[in-house]
Amino acid sequence: SDPTGPMFSPMIMGALGVVGSVGLLAGIVLYNKYLTNVSYRKIFLMAQVVMVFYNLSDLILVKRWNLEIGLPDVIFVAGDDALGELIGRFFMMPLFVLCSKVCPDNLEATLFAMLMALLNFGSTVGDFFGSALCDAFGVKNGNFDMLP
Repeated sequence: SDPTGPMFSPMIMGALGVVGSVGLLAGIVLYNKYLTNVSYRKIFLMAQVVMVFYNLSDLILVKRWNLEIGLPDVIFVAGDDALGELIGRFFMMPLFVLCSKVCPDNLEATLFAMLMALLNFGSTVGDFFGSALCDAFGVKNGNFDMLP
């Protein structure tokens, strides 16, 4: 196990962004091909359950368990990024479709802008909350020793 954690070059970080975009595209394709006739409740439930297990992947990386099973950091993080974008798309696509069905005529752009603003606001609040949790658990400068 590597005590210093993953050390990615700028080139690898850029490539991880591309892998995340591929996951986003895969989520759209999978939704359009297989989930358009599935109820929104089932899609949201399935995505939420998968998201619970997906969020445990951060713990796997921090505890370095991926190395114990022979999975290099770059492969693990690339798969993690792609899966995260894919699951996120399963949350958003039904929301967009549902909103388009209930939206009054000629207000589609306004509704979409409001949805994106709220999504970005929620993401920002989540980032601040995550930072506060890291501070509360004593995670500083990449030192994860205080995590439970």
